[in-house]
Amino acid sequence: MFKYMLVAIFFLTSVFADQAYLRIIKNEKIIEVWYKDAQNQYYLSDIYPICAMSGKLGPKTRSGDKQAPEGSYRITKKDLNPYSKYHLSMNVGYPNSYDRSLGRTGSYIMIHGGCKSIGCFAIGDDQIEELYRLVKRSIEKYGYVDVDIYPFRITEENLVLHSDNEWIWFWKQLQKSYLKVSMN
Repeated sequence: MFKYMLVAIFFLTSVFADQAYLRIIKNEKIIEVWYKDAQNQYYLSDIYPICAMSGKLGPKTRSGDKQAPEGSYRITKKDLNPYSKYHLSMNVGYPNSYDRSLGRTGSYIMIHGGCKSIGCFAIGDDQIEELYRLVKRSIEKYGYVDVDIYPFRITEENLVLHSDNEWIWFWKQLQKSYLKVSMN
């Protein structure tokens, strides 16, 4: 019994000491929670189902397009909202500097509780409580949590499957960040 308690304490201590990273896969409607350890190795910790989101594959380009973004974003302390009308929420940081350089508009793209969404990622109240807590803990230690949002798992096979899509050029750019975590 004592041996198992030590293993559990070690695991929990190491998980909370490592930096959180979120990866959203739009076509699977999931949020993956990864942790990066001191050796820059990533390991998958949790998966949260997204119960509601809007749009189709492809990035958000303008305010009101009801599209969820794609790209690399960052959540900081100022992005956490404990007073959200959707229980709890966190702003993913859209638009980032790349989005703005392309003239993309919009704001307040959230991961939140409840199960309604127009451009955001709703995961339900119980799940947002857990995710909010771990993101807040990582922000308190590291100052931020990175979030990458992908249309699908950006494998060579999936790029071939979607090669006729207008956004293929953009998805090829996202592949490098996708593979940095997937190749560990």
